[in-house]
Amino acid sequence: MPSFKALSLIASFAFAAFTVATPMPAPAPFAELAVRGDYKPVPQILEECHSALIPLAVDLEVAVDLKKTDIEIKAAIEVVVTKIKTVIDISIKEGEKCKGQKEDDYLYHGGKKWTVKEIAVLLCSILELIFFAIFKVLKLLTVLKHYLVLGLFKDICVLVAVLLKLLFLLVTGLLAELLPLILVVKVAVGCSVASIIVFLGCIDLIVCLGGLLGVVAVIF
Repeated sequence: MPSFKALSLIASFAFAAFTVATPMPAPAPFAELAVRGDYKPVPQILEECHSALIPLAVDLEVAVDLKKTDIEIKAAIEVVVTKIKTVIDISIKEGEKCKGQKEDDYLYHGGKKWTVKEIAVLLCSILELIFFAIFKVLKLLTVLKHYLVLGLFKDICVLVAVLLKLLFLLVTGLLAELLPLILVVKVAVGCSVASIIVFLGCIDLIVCLGGLLGVVAVIF
């Protein structure tokens, strides 16, 4: 009958062989774990923001029913503006959780580390959704009725400025990558994101974007 010592040796060899044959899975990148825990990576925050804003951008334009009274139009637009502000506010709160973490970690999403350029392109898409929707509303209304909505739209601008300041703090070099994108004139609209921002006159947002020097906001 084998001794206890011999049985222990056999068991040790068997465990070692099993460990070699069945390697332990490599740990997931920290940022991927963080998505399920303390915070979401920046690309995911922006993707979710973009997805939530797509139907709201459409709703904003639909809210302008010229058959209704000015009060009714303003009320309908205000409902959508409130939803847009909520989406942006959620993105800000999620982004705040990234503070104090490593940039490499909160830029990792979907199996890769996102480049600053990729972040800038996604962020520009969000700004286009917001400001081109605002532009379309202003085009539908006569200039004399702009007073109905400009205050509401400036509220959006203030929140966008807060979000951008946070992202510029989190993502090194983001402002430099973003500026050329928002200065591009879109053929379908006939103006740029930057020109709409300047027209709205939100100082916080204009300063946040480096003053947008040289942008002429003659869009009507």
